[in-house]
Parts: sequence; C-alpha cells; structure tokens
Amino acid sequence: MVLISLDTEGASAGGKVVSFPRAPRQAGPNWPHMDTLVKEQSLVNGFLEIRHVDSAALKGNFLDDPSRRPIGIYLPAQYREAPERRFPVIYLLHGAMTDLGSWLKRSIGRKSLLETMDAVMGGTGDAIIVMVDAWTSVGGSQYVNSDAIGRYQDYFVDDVVVWVDRNFRTQEAAACRAVLGHSSGGFGAWMACTRRPGVFGVLGMLAADCLFEGAYLKTLGPAVRRLRAQYGGSMHTFWSAEGTGQRSNQAARDSVILADENGELWDPADAPVYDQHMLAAAFAGSDPMGPRYLFDQDSGQLDSAVWAAWISLDPARTATEYVAELSELRHISIAAGDQDEFFADNGAATLSAKLAEVGVMAFHLTGDDAHAPGDLFTRQFQLAVEALTQR
Repeated sequence: MVLISLDTEGASAGGKVVSFPRAPRQAGPNWPHMDTLVKEQSLVNGFLEIRHVDSAALKGNFLDDPSRRPIGIYLPAQYREAPERRFPVIYLLHGAMTDLGSWLKRSIGRKSLLETMDAVMGGTGDAIIVMVDAWTSVGGSQYVNSDAIGRYQDYFVDDVVVWVDRNFRTQEAAACRAVLGHSSGGFGAWMACTRRPGVFGVLGMLAADCLFEGAYLKTLGPAVRRLRAQYGGSMHTFWSAEGTGQRSNQAARDSVILADENGELWDPADAPVYDQHMLAAAFAGSDPMGPRYLFDQDSGQLDSAVWAAWISLDPARTATEYVAELSELRHISIAAGDQDEFFADNGAATLSAKLAEVGVMAFHLTGDDAHAPGDLFTRQFQLAVEALTQR
C-alpha cells in the first residue's frame, strides 16, 4: 500500500499537518570510508569481505534509498582451511543513525567491534558473521516494514538471509542462525524472531529499544524545542532546502564535512529531531489514515493515540504474546549497562522479568556500560557463539 500523502502538506486533521515530508537522499556516514575501515582491521582468526546484496524488498522505497546494499561478511579461518565444512551464522543489526561501518570503527584505546569478535572467535568456535547495512536517509528503519521508509524486515529476513545461504557454506537451519542487534537493531532482532519465527534460533538484544518511555520520550522535548527555535516548529521546514536535511545532503555530495565528533553528517543539536521523525516514519507502517508524529508540532503535546500505537510494539509490553515463538529459540540474551543514556537497562530488566514470568529462559546481562557497545557486547557475542557451536 502506498501512502499518497507522504510528501505533501495537504493531509491534515483539524488543520494540523499529519503527512511526512520527503527527506533528501543521504549516503550512509561510513559508506565513503568503507575501504579504509576494512584495510584498518587487524584480524587473526578470520577475514573480512565487503559484498553487495540486491534487495527486492527495498526496490521503489519512498525515500529512494539504494536497494543495492553493502554487506560485511566475516569468514573464520576454517572457512578456507576446511572447504567441505558448513558454518553457523551470526547476523549483526546496527543501531540508528549509522551503518555497517559502526562495527569496523575504532575508538581511542579500543579495538573495533569486529576485531573484538575476531578475538572471541579464536577461543570459542567458528561462525560466519554478517554485518547487515540498514542505513536510511532518515537515519534508520527499526528493521520493520513501513511505506514511509521501506520494507526493512523483509529486506533482512527474505533478502539478506537467503542471499547469504546461497553464496556461502552456511548451516541452513534456524538453530544455526543467530541475530544480535544493538539499540534499534536489538528491537529489530526481537521483531525478526517474534514476527518471523522459524528463521533464527538465537536472539541477542544489546541496549535494545524496550520500555519505550525511557528511550523515545527522552528525545521528544528536545525535538520540539529545536524545531521551534530553528525550524519554525515544522518538520517540513527541517527537511526543506532551508533545513538541515538538505544542507547535510549537500555537504555529503560536496565532501564538505558537516559533522559531529563522530563524523556524522548532521548537527548534534538536530539528533532528537531526526530520532522523532525516524521513529514516526518507521512505526507508520501502512496506516491508511496517514502517518503522524508523536507530538503536536506547535505545542509539543503528546498524541496519546500515536503513543498507544507505538507501545503496542514494545517488547516489554508484548513479551507474553510471543511465548510460543520465543520458546522455540535455543538461546536468548538481553544486555544493557546501568549507565545507558537511553535507560535501556530499565527495559532489559523489565523484559527479562516478563520472560521469566512466562517460563522463557533468557540470560540477563548488566554492568557499568553506557549505550555504546562495550564489555557487555563482548560477553553477549561470546554466548551467542557458544550457543551456535556447542551442541
């Protein structure tokens, strides 16, 4: 279904604009640097390839984002040394506002996440690692199907997984596939396992979007304030030629860095606006009434109907609806640090408790990590490898 009002000012309710502006196409923040990031990896137990997947699910998406996507493939050393062997697969889903390059970037004093995974692989077992790219011009997709962004759940489950099985020596069974996601990628991993059962056997959620009031309401107030102060209280102005979206797009084309300290192509002060737009677009789905933001763009008042629709997808609130699907998984881990800026630790604790109430076994990991993947990720990844490789 196509939402014909998505890029117009005409759809309204009570005089309020409820349609989405069309965001300018923007490349993934790490796409231009992918070759450099790959060359910088110091891997001792495997090797990395960058391939491309042509996605039927993403063709003709509303944002005109590319349907041909880069994909990172880590193959253990045994893949070359034992050509007759088939291997389990771990799929990695990155968070919002980044792309697959997030697994390859180093920070001061720390290895890249792929280098950390490579070190774990040497001592635990052998598995293929697939780094899925789900960048969109609005920063993310929540890995769900939406007419306002694209069919990203279908892209992941139907296109990427099938392509990997066709092109590599994988063990083609749910018990031999893991999906581990960070932040909105953790939410996407949850959605893939609960809405598309029988594809994955291991679920890992790291600082995942869960207990939505902690994560999503945090950016509502700053988004309203930024829109009012800088963009006349209008998302349409934000994404217009005068707004940040078009300026960022032009900067990317001209190779003029408009970046925060992490090299992202937007002003950090605009991050809450991106977040609220991306969430509204992702959760719009195929709503025939047209998409709406979580808040009134004039007053900032919460729209209770939109909020009710959002939290109907909250893992912390819906866990008991998917007991059968979750019980089929051979391993579940839920991790978040108690310094998480988006309060993902509260969501992780709530979800873990809900699963325990209904008899679904899950490892609940906590520590002093912030939102970015840290030591908890290493432990969670190790558990996923062990679940796949130790029978």
